[in-house]
Amino acid sequence: MKSDIAVIGMACRAPGAANVEQFWQLLMQGRVATGPWPPERRVLSKAWQQSDPAKVSISDDLLASMAGGYLEGIDRFDAQLFGISPREARLIDPQHRLLLEETWRALQDAAIDPRSLAGSPTAVFMGLCSHDYSLMGHEAGARVGPYSVIGSAQCIAANRISYVLGLEGPSIVVDAACAASLMAIHLASASLQSGDCDLALAGGANLVLTPTVNASFQAAQMLSKKGRCATFDVGADGYVRSEGVGVLVLKRLADAVADGDPIHAVIDASGANQDGRTSSITVPSRAAQVRLVERCLRQAGLAPDAIGFVEAHGTGTPIGDPVEAAALGELFGGRETPCWVGSLKANIGHTEAAAGVLATIKAILALSHRVLPPHVGAAVPLPIFVEADSGVRLPNHSVDLGSEGESARHHAGVSAFGIGGTNVHLIVRSADRDEQPADLTPYPATTALTLSAHSTASLEALCLQWADYLQDADPDAFQAAAHVANAAYASEKHRVAVVAGSGPDAAAEFLAALQRRRAGVDGDAPPPARSAHARRVRPKRPLPPYPLSGQSYWAAHLPTPATQDDLTLPETIAVDFGDDYIAEHRIFGNIVVPGATIMMTILGTLRDVTQRSDLKLRDVKFRQALILESEGQHGARLNLSRLDWQSYQFELAHPLNGAVFASGNIAVET
Repeated sequence: MKSDIAVIGMACRAPGAANVEQFWQLLMQGRVATGPWPPERRVLSKAWQQSDPAKVSISDDLLASMAGGYLEGIDRFDAQLFGISPREARLIDPQHRLLLEETWRALQDAAIDPRSLAGSPTAVFMGLCSHDYSLMGHEAGARVGPYSVIGSAQCIAANRISYVLGLEGPSIVVDAACAASLMAIHLASASLQSGDCDLALAGGANLVLTPTVNASFQAAQMLSKKGRCATFDVGADGYVRSEGVGVLVLKRLADAVADGDPIHAVIDASGANQDGRTSSITVPSRAAQVRLVERCLRQAGLAPDAIGFVEAHGTGTPIGDPVEAAALGELFGGRETPCWVGSLKANIGHTEAAAGVLATIKAILALSHRVLPPHVGAAVPLPIFVEADSGVRLPNHSVDLGSEGESARHHAGVSAFGIGGTNVHLIVRSADRDEQPADLTPYPATTALTLSAHSTASLEALCLQWADYLQDADPDAFQAAAHVANAAYASEKHRVAVVAGSGPDAAAEFLAALQRRRAGVDGDAPPPARSAHARRVRPKRPLPPYPLSGQSYWAAHLPTPATQDDLTLPETIAVDFGDDYIAEHRIFGNIVVPGATIMMTILGTLRDVTQRSDLKLRDVKFRQALILESEGQHGARLNLSRLDWQSYQFELAHPLNGAVFASGNIAVET
């Protein structure tokens, strides 16, 4: 039997946004968080190239195709929080690690202690479609070890979450390409409806670590030469690949209401289909998209007029965008009030496997704030969006969706279409007042709040974040924070507990408690006594996410992207061999420079020019003896040509006749 699904928790990271609150601010401000491939990432191309010398070289065009949206700190992971050894952490695909961390934060957003779910029939459905970390060869050849396959196998991304938290519901990774995470949400909803689980975690992640996919998509002319997603613009020329991660906590609506869970939004319907046979496997079907949305509308018992806006797939491709726009026009044409259409890919690029869950989070935030962020991708919109009777419009500014006092529900559609023809659509709505927890109890004079963390550093960061949050909190926000703190943040090893009558008082108490801990006066507080006096309501402003005290964990043979930067050298550098001790090294009266001295002098010159100490010479070959004339020539010229962003090829040559004395490579030491 079909039942509505409540979204009771969520967490995400996106380009330019480290959490849900920053994500919403980015969207509302109409910011674009895409740009060139970061220099610190380019060092990874070298490892990718070396894993297979037959791989395509990094051309300027391929470099340009690497424009996109990128996350910060992808090498960092809080292994201690999840009880994972450093040796294993280094070999876990960072996409899997991101999903673990955001799952933890999403559960806490739902006022659930993640460790309290052990033994429960909680399901995990996660979407992934790339495996760049393994493409760089950490699981191949002599490097094969006990964590090689377990660290990179796609299925483990969901299984590890279930294992770490002791979850006993279905645990599945979904690969439907760009529709992967929305398909994960659809399947998680079906699992809840069938009774296979009582709680479900659904989401997806995407990282761009190598040029493999870009090289292929560039050859297929799918990527934008402009370096951005000009979604629904007449001049759209393709998309840019981006990174992101998002996780939702889902529950049957009836159970969420009975348990008093604050509800972000409700999934009224979801569905999936396939394009079938089109002119190409990557060409979408307008008819299939129309049929899918119509089926979801019937499932939800809604007429098309009930949909206020659609968060479209909208990648910015010259083929896909017009097809999707035409399908939306067919579905919503003839309306008196327009159906607004947007796509967050214009802000952050196409996050592929994570695109569906991030689109859903955007829709949920718009419903809860009752405002639709502006669409920034279309300077000259496709004609259908300006035709008088088309029924669809692009919001070029934020759109008010109605006040909270209005009784009518607000509905939104969310679409995601996979490159191979998989289509998924959700219909999401705002929660009714009678679906939110009752707020009838009077405020207590004082309220206890307990915060805990797995390390003292994380506890200190957590207390500082909450003190900052609470100092401006009104009574409702204070009570909501107290409920979440005691329910989801209190069971870790290191704890601080305070009693306060208001948000500002609690902020001051947390700061004072930290000072006492630093002075050695207070130790860890005891576990809190469970109390129902704090109100179970959803804070209007998201609470600070759990502070992850991540360290850098990266496969030993790979350079760490966070600590390397671009190596830039001139085309030629003069190298001086005029030191007195060299002049004393003579053979038959000629000044002959020893090979070791040549290498030391080249390296010293390079370090002086670049002011870097992390350079080394590799594959040095001596062609002929470097003989210096007693008068005139005391040096040579170093001719340089770039191999990639972290290495150059060099030739040491005579400054006049060009005769080559030695050759080799200059690289950043890793």
